[in-house]
Amino acid sequence: MHNTLRILLLILGHIISSIRLLAVQHNFLPLSQFLLGALLFLIALEQIKKKDSGTGFIWIFLIISYIK
Repeated sequence: MHNTLRILLLILGHIISSIRLLAVQHNFLPLSQFLLGALLFLIALEQIKKKDSGTGFIWIFLIISYIK
């Protein structure tokens, strides 16, 4: 189950990165930021379930990315 979730998150991250590189329109930017934020949120939730020590770093990065 966890391996499947990690693979799906990895694929989603690659798709978002590829679309961001290929998109020339500025209308896509808010959508890609939302999807990237959702991806980081899912990663943070997975780390909270594992009680990983790196969880705080991801939450700080998530907050800073939405402030920009």
